[in-house]
Amino acid sequence: MAKDVPRTWYFKHVAKKSIVLIAYEKVNGKVEYDLDDFRVIARATVLKGIVVALLSIPGGVIAATATFGLGLIIIPMGVYYGYRNVFRLPKMLSRKKLIDEFSAFGISVR
Repeated sequence: MAKDVPRTWYFKHVAKKSIVLIAYEKVNGKVEYDLDDFRVIARATVLKGIVVALLSIPGGVIAATATFGLGLIIIPMGVYYGYRNVFRLPKMLSRKKLIDEFSAFGISVR
């Protein structure tokens, strides 16, 4: 690990309190990134979104039974998070979108 070396970090806000590190600049000016990892992350978020959306319905019904109906709020929240993970996050982390953003910063991707 090199200490006291200035680096440029390229990151993306995916939620209010979470970010994803896209790339970083090394000491010699070369930018390190791995777009194949983002393909795996995008596929995993799709699967996670489907699971969250499907499990929010029985979870909301069980919580509603225990809390006299107040737990039904869980269903729309779970469907929203499922939608976000199935459609929005893979679009944000797609190869085309990342290459376009890198080109906006002047980074050429091979």
